[in-house]
Amino acid sequence: MIGYRTISEAYEYLISKDPESAITKYMIRCLCQQQMIKTINVKSKFLIKMSSLLDYLELDYEKE
Repeated sequence: MIGYRTISEAYEYLISKDPESAITKYMIRCLCQQQMIKTINVKSKFLIKMSSLLDYLELDYEKE
């Protein structure tokens, strides 16, 4: 199970699984700001629930 990650950690995770991905840190930040994925706000940082991000993107990396 994957837990919570910062935007940079979430981005690095996605890129490690798919180096050709067009997803950017900015896109992930926008998803957080628009409350499209589950997050926890800690001061000025977003902690992203990775299962929520992967579900939103319809990716299935957790089963690998």
